[in-house]
Amino acid sequence: MFKYASLISILFIIYVAVADRLWFAGKYWEATPFALYSFWFLVYSSLLFLAGFYWLFVRDLSEALFIFLGPFILLQFGLEDISYFLIFFEPIPLELPWLKGLPLFISNLLGLKVVTNLSLLISVLFSFIIVLTLYFILKDLEMKNGKLYYGNRRLL
Repeated sequence: MFKYASLISILFIIYVAVADRLWFAGKYWEATPFALYSFWFLVYSSLLFLAGFYWLFVRDLSEALFIFLGPFILLQFGLEDISYFLIFFEPIPLELPWLKGLPLFISNLLGLKVVTNLSLLISVLFSFIIVLTLYFILKDLEMKNGKLYYGNRRLL
């Protein structure tokens, strides 16, 4: 069933990219702070609702956690921006000033004052490594009779 959790996570990122286009009409950098906060509140509320809804019907906490944490990490590292440009066939700009302040620490490590397209790509690749690690950890996590197991070993 973890393949469904992965598919849901990927579809959620695509949903956010399309919602970004509809909400901001492609002019994210001109948005008011209220519009930005409202948009991201809606995104993360939807993500939390989706994970909770999945847990209610499937009753697998590890998959529900992955549905929330996977997209959350990918969004924080900029996958939504890359998805946006790919879906709408637009080139990724050389500089992405609206991403300033996000945990895209790759640009800081490279000594850049703004996020560039290269630092964004490196950041997203790094987030894939984090999410794949999370996937392999959560895939083996299991609840049996109210107790938490990792593989055959009981954790709690």
